[in-house]
Amino acid sequence: MSASSATGTSETSATSRRRCRSASLRNYVRWRPTSTDELSKAEAKVLDVVTTPFTTFGIQTPYGKLWTLKTEREFTGSIKPTPLVLLHGMGAGIGIWVMNLDGLSKDREVYAVDLLGFGRSSRPNFPDTVEGVEEQYVACLETWRKEVGLEKFILLGHSFGGYLSSCYALKHPQNISHLILADPWGFSIRPGRFLYLY
Repeated sequence: MSASSATGTSETSATSRRRCRSASLRNYVRWRPTSTDELSKAEAKVLDVVTTPFTTFGIQTPYGKLWTLKTEREFTGSIKPTPLVLLHGMGAGIGIWVMNLDGLSKDREVYAVDLLGFGRSSRPNFPDTVEGVEEQYVACLETWRKEVGLEKFILLGHSFGGYLSSCYALKHPQNISHLILADPWGFSIRPGRFLYLY
């Protein structure tokens, strides 16, 4: 057997193995439709580690429903502590906060919100511009705040939630007592070349 044919066989086998792994990975990670019932069951399993009493509910806004978790605490004293609102990052939901909810809610009410398009919140159509998307998220959060009955609150946003928290705070600073940004990021304007690459 010549060196070139041996090399060709080896490369063919390696290429074949990569194709098999790639095909099986594609079958594993592709979108799998689910139901609201399955999503509800999965959320219940994730939230099972939270020992602080809480309720979950949807708040309707003009852009769709925002799914919300609220910890239930009884406070003694004349001054009620400022509530804390948690906004998750990209690809997450209220479940990202499960290991923090007990600690954060020891001395105040905590609200964790599934942003539009995530978790158990609605999946609306978003505008085509960055500015339009920002405006939609901020208007949705402001409607949510009014419906929940919050006046001033501490806003903590992680990643994409940090970006949206900044957008909200710039538009409605009178509602924010403290702004906490945990690894915030956002979107820049998409370069024209991007359209041709993808």
